[in-house]
Amino acid sequence: MSRWFAESERGGIDPQLLGRVSATSRAEEVQPQAEDYAAIKAGYLERYPQASANFLLKDFSFFCIPPEEGRYVAGFGRIFNLTAEDFRQAAAIREDA
Repeated sequence: MSRWFAESERGGIDPQLLGRVSATSRAEEVQPQAEDYAAIKAGYLERYPQASANFLLKDFSFFCIPPEEGRYVAGFGRIFNLTAEDFRQAAAIREDA
Protein backbone atom coordinates (compact mmCIF):
# COMPACT_ATOMS: atom_id res chain seq x y z
CA MET A 1 0.00 0.00 0.00
CA SER A 2 1.32 3.42 -0.83
CA ARG A 3 0.07 6.68 0.70
CA TRP A 4 1.19 10.26 0.31
CA PHE A 5 0.88 13.47 2.29
CA ALA A 6 1.42 16.94 0.92
CA GLU A 7 2.00 20.43 2.21
CA SER A 8 -1.12 22.60 1.91
CA GLU A 9 -1.33 24.59 -1.28
CA ARG A 10 -0.71 28.30 -0.95
CA GLY A 11 -2.16 30.67 -3.50
CA GLY A 12 0.13 31.50 -6.38
CA ILE A 13 2.82 28.91 -5.56
CA ASP A 14 3.57 26.19 -8.10
CA PRO A 15 2.39 22.88 -6.54
CA GLN A 16 5.64 21.27 -7.72
CA LEU A 17 7.47 23.44 -5.18
CA LEU A 18 5.46 22.13 -2.20
CA GLY A 19 6.84 19.48 0.14
CA ARG A 20 5.35 15.99 0.12
CA VAL A 21 5.99 12.52 1.50
CA SER A 22 4.98 9.17 0.06
CA ALA A 23 5.21 6.00 2.11
CA THR A 24 4.96 2.32 1.26
CA SER A 25 3.51 0.15 4.01
CA ARG A 26 2.04 -3.26 4.69
CA ALA A 27 -1.16 -3.31 6.79
CA GLU A 28 -1.15 -5.79 9.67
CA GLU A 29 -4.28 -6.62 11.65
CA VAL A 30 -3.89 -6.08 15.41
CA GLN A 31 -5.32 -9.15 17.13
CA PRO A 32 -7.32 -8.71 20.38
CA GLN A 33 -4.72 -10.78 22.27
CA ALA A 34 -1.86 -8.51 21.12
CA GLU A 35 0.14 -6.76 23.83
CA ASP A 36 -0.84 -3.24 22.72
CA TYR A 37 -4.48 -3.96 21.78
CA ALA A 38 -5.89 -2.60 25.07
CA ALA A 39 -4.01 0.69 24.65
CA ILE A 40 -5.15 1.01 21.02
CA LYS A 41 -8.76 0.29 22.03
CA ALA A 42 -8.59 2.83 24.87
CA GLY A 43 -7.23 5.50 22.54
CA TYR A 44 -9.93 4.75 20.00
CA LEU A 45 -12.70 4.99 22.60
CA GLU A 46 -11.21 8.20 23.96
CA ARG A 47 -11.47 9.72 20.49
CA TYR A 48 -14.84 8.07 19.64
CA PRO A 49 -16.62 7.41 22.97
CA GLN A 50 -19.93 6.64 21.25
CA ALA A 51 -18.34 3.80 19.22
CA SER A 52 -18.15 1.04 21.84
CA ALA A 53 -20.75 -1.00 19.91
CA ASN A 54 -18.16 -1.42 17.14
CA PHE A 55 -16.43 -4.04 19.27
CA LEU A 56 -19.51 -6.27 19.03
CA LEU A 57 -19.22 -6.38 15.22
CA LYS A 58 -17.43 -9.39 13.74
CA ASP A 59 -15.86 -7.34 10.95
CA PHE A 60 -14.41 -4.53 13.13
CA SER A 61 -10.62 -4.59 13.41
CA PHE A 62 -7.64 -2.39 14.10
CA PHE A 63 -4.72 -2.33 11.72
CA CYS A 64 -1.14 -1.23 12.20
CA ILE A 65 0.35 0.34 9.08
CA PRO A 66 4.07 0.85 9.76
CA PRO A 67 5.90 2.62 6.92
CA GLU A 68 8.62 0.49 5.33
CA GLU A 69 10.13 3.05 2.98
CA GLY A 70 9.24 6.31 1.34
CA ARG A 71 10.27 9.42 -0.45
CA TYR A 72 10.37 13.03 0.70
CA VAL A 73 10.12 15.70 -1.97
CA ALA A 74 11.15 19.05 -0.50
CA GLY A 75 10.30 20.87 -3.72
CA PHE A 76 11.16 20.57 -7.36
CA GLY A 77 14.40 18.58 -7.78
CA ARG A 78 14.96 18.09 -4.02
CA ILE A 79 14.12 14.43 -3.43
CA PHE A 80 15.25 12.14 -0.59
CA ASN A 81 14.65 8.42 -0.04
CA LEU A 82 13.36 7.47 3.42
CA THR A 83 13.81 4.28 5.43
CA ALA A 84 11.65 2.77 8.16
CA GLU A 85 14.18 4.19 10.65
CA ASP A 86 13.63 7.72 9.28
CA PHE A 87 9.90 7.36 9.97
CA ARG A 88 10.58 6.03 13.51
CA GLN A 89 12.83 9.03 14.24
CA ALA A 90 10.21 11.46 12.94
CA ALA A 91 7.56 9.82 15.14
CA ALA A 92 9.86 10.09 18.18
CA ILE A 93 10.38 13.81 17.54
CA ARG A 94 6.62 14.34 17.29
CA GLU A 95 6.04 12.47 20.59
CA ASP A 96 8.59 14.74 22.30
CA ALA A 97 6.88 17.90 21.04
